[in-house]
Amino acid sequence: MKLSELGWSSCAFVTCGHWDLQTMVVEQCAVSGQHVPERFRQWVNIKELSLSLEGHHHSGLDDSRNIARILAALLRRGATLDASAVSSSAHPSGAGAKGARTHCSAR
Repeated sequence: MKLSELGWSSCAFVTCGHWDLQTMVVEQCAVSGQHVPERFRQWVNIKELSLSLEGHHHSGLDDSRNIARILAALLRRGATLDASAVSSSAHPSGAGAKGARTHCSAR
């Protein structure tokens, strides 16, 4: 489904670290002979928000729950996510945008 069919102009993935989208998706696409879709080239790294996490580190289920819990709490408080400040695999150094900061502001 296309974003426009949902009435959205853009989207950003929310992750618990850079590795999945900065490294793994890129490598998997290369192995599969596919290009990395543009929407996978930027993301919000929830770790950069310095909020407490629950469960076991690197547990996919716990990481997913933490991301959902933190993002939901921030949005309930009126936070907005600035997609122009998300991390990106298209960083000029070619190494990803580790120095990029996620902007999350409460109204």
